[in-house]
Amino acid sequence: MRGNILQAMSLILAGATPALASFGITEGFTGVFIWAFCGYCAIIIVSQVIAAINSLIVNARKDTVKEAPESQAR
Repeated sequence: MRGNILQAMSLILAGATPALASFGITEGFTGVFIWAFCGYCAIIIVSQVIAAINSLIVNARKDTVKEAPESQAR
């Protein structure tokens, strides 16, 4: 049953791939959608980098706080 479904899907998708090909320069709002998608990806990447830097700073502060009483006890 699963093999039949995969075969049917592959036939449908194989028939649709020539429709995705286009000749010449694309016109319309495709550029806008690509820039919006790139902007959305950039927002995700920047937020993840900020979270990683914040985590590093918090861990560095915890390490220095733990080491400070030990150095004063000596």
